[in-house]
Amino acid sequence: MVLIVITLFSNLVLALGVAPAKVGINFEANLEKEIILRIFNEQNKDFKVVVYARGELAEYLNVDNTLISVKADQSEVEFKFKIN
Repeated sequence: MVLIVITLFSNLVLALGVAPAKVGINFEANLEKEIILRIFNEQNKDFKVVVYARGELAEYLNVDNTLISVKADQSEVEFKFKIN
């Protein structure tokens, strides 16, 4: 029974690849830096991604485009955010 349930729900699982996974930044007074990340579309499907900052340092991050549309024919899409 468990095998049947896993098989039925296996097509509902989606994964999202983002690179680079880690970005190191050293503190500098009045630092302004733009970071570019890539979203990978390994399943070749249309989907939308919402990007936002949260946590203690969220007020220092500015995301240019919070809603990113990825088309099935795009293998990867870049998005930017700024650190102030």
